[in-house]
Amino acid sequence: MENRTESAEARELRVLLAAVLEAIGIPYPATVGDGEAYGRILEERVMDARIALEGVLRRGDDPGWSAEYLRIRLAGNPAVGYRAAGGAEQLPDDVRAIAEESIRELMTADDPLAAAREFVRVFEGEIAGGEGR
Repeated sequence: MENRTESAEARELRVLLAAVLEAIGIPYPATVGDGEAYGRILEERVMDARIALEGVLRRGDDPGWSAEYLRIRLAGNPAVGYRAAGGAEQLPDDVRAIAEESIRELMTADDPLAAAREFVRVFEGEIAGGEGR
């Protein structure tokens, strides 16, 4: 096996592809009844992924920026509201309400990417022991 160094551009493209997989790789619905919510969520996430890919391929957008923006868009459309096959857990209503409010704040910020970075920093700090705020 040859040892090759991945270019920065290739890394950014891999990050974008991982974000696209995150968009379309949501858990399958547990029942036919859950299929409607699953389909609606998946359709919106596929649209966001397509916009990110088209931006990179047709307009020459930066793949790293497109991946980060796609992840912000996906956070605004979490795969919740249906029962997932395989026992995947869905967020309880109170947790989902808090998450949705945080997402609305991110999406209306003057600089959504900077706001998302700060949100992640605070969240990681809280997980590590409440030091984030």
